[in-house]
Amino acid sequence: MKIDPEKLYADTDPFLDELMARQTRARYRSEGKGSAYVKLGRRIYYRGDDLIAWLAASRIQPVDVVDQVDDEAAEKSASDMRRSRDLPPRKKRRASARNSPGVP
Repeated sequence: MKIDPEKLYADTDPFLDELMARQTRARYRSEGKGSAYVKLGRRIYYRGDDLIAWLAASRIQPVDVVDQVDDEAAEKSASDMRRSRDLPPRKKRRASARNSPGVP
């Protein structure tokens, strides 16, 4: 499957159905997610270069197990440092009248 960066793909194009279902694309548009699109009247079009950019941004690179262990150790160390700082105690919240028992 090759996306032509110069082409406009209609939302009804079966080629786009290979990427994701039409209903998912519609939901993504309503939620402000997904690829950029062009709306001409009631018709929706996706530019090839926008699809390529969106797919590239959606790419997930797997992490090696060794790197993951190193990241976990670094996070644990940072967490320990946060706990060891001298922070003033948190102020207790006063109970509001709505949350107090016995108050109508």
